[in-house]
Amino acid sequence: MLKHTALFAFTTLFVVVDPIGLAPLFVTLTPGIPESERRVIAVRAVSIAAVVLLMFGFGGEPLLRALGIALPAFRIAGGVLLLLLAIDMVMVRHTGLRATTAGEEKESEGRADISVLEGSEGILRSARDARSGGAFSR
Repeated sequence: MLKHTALFAFTTLFVVVDPIGLAPLFVTLTPGIPESERRVIAVRAVSIAAVVLLMFGFGGEPLLRALGIALPAFRIAGGVLLLLLAIDMVMVRHTGLRATTAGEEKESEGRADISVLEGSEGILRSARDARSGGAFSR
């Protein structure tokens, strides 16, 4: 029974943290940083994430109880939010949340591009680095 609970908890945390999906993002955000400093950044990020997850894992239910929110109500609210997000994705309304408006386009002229992934280039660079072992080699 304990193995089943531990496996369930590990699987849930693995899906929430998504290390496979975050690895390319980490590589893209840390180009040109020495490996020792990159390792320090990774350990710090994992430590902070672990503390936050443990705090909410052990203290989340008491916090909800203190706020007067029942766990079933919280689950229903999460389901409603997911439903609204799904409806928004299916209906493809241009609300300005996922597309830039004309005013935003005009404002961005003359500014430097500070995007994290630089379109598909960042993803391709991350995949290339990971495949060649450059990003993860010792």
